[in-house]
Amino acid sequence: MQNFIKGVLGSFAIHLIFGLLAFGLVFLFTSEFGNASEEVVLQTQNASDPNLAVLDSLAYAREQLASWIWPAIGVSFLSAVLFLGLAQRTMPSTPSEARGRKGLWTGLMVGLVLFSAIWWWFAVASPAAGDALLFGNYALILLTTFLLVILGYFLSTAFFVKSTMVPSVPLAPLLRGK
Repeated sequence: MQNFIKGVLGSFAIHLIFGLLAFGLVFLFTSEFGNASEEVVLQTQNASDPNLAVLDSLAYAREQLASWIWPAIGVSFLSAVLFLGLAQRTMPSTPSEARGRKGLWTGLMVGLVLFSAIWWWFAVASPAAGDALLFGNYALILLTTFLLVILGYFLSTAFFVKSTMVPSVPLAPLLRGK
């Protein structure tokens, strides 16, 4: 039980750091006028204060992206905790029995990616929040966030799964030297 608690706390720390990194990237790309797309600049040029209108569009995009990032990171954390909990309850008698949990690990990873993609669609793509940003910045935010969500799950499960279940996480034996 002590290893499980250590795993939950370690996973929380990893996901918190990754969430802050993702949000920091979002803040970096949504806090300055120069990061606005040309479309937004043209749409707001007739406003009473065009600069403020552009910054408002960027702030809206920041809010929408944050409303996607934190749930995606949260589901990554919950998936890792679920896997760690199920692995904690398993007492494999052979390494092949431990490798038998790779399907569970993979299923949780696929579910995590699907949730993140669907939630992105509803939180960011559907309200077209990304239109306010330069395409390169928007793509970088999306790719980095997806990578951090997946990496958070992978690192949490690879480093914090109990030693008898290490074969159930791809590449974990290499990372942990087993």
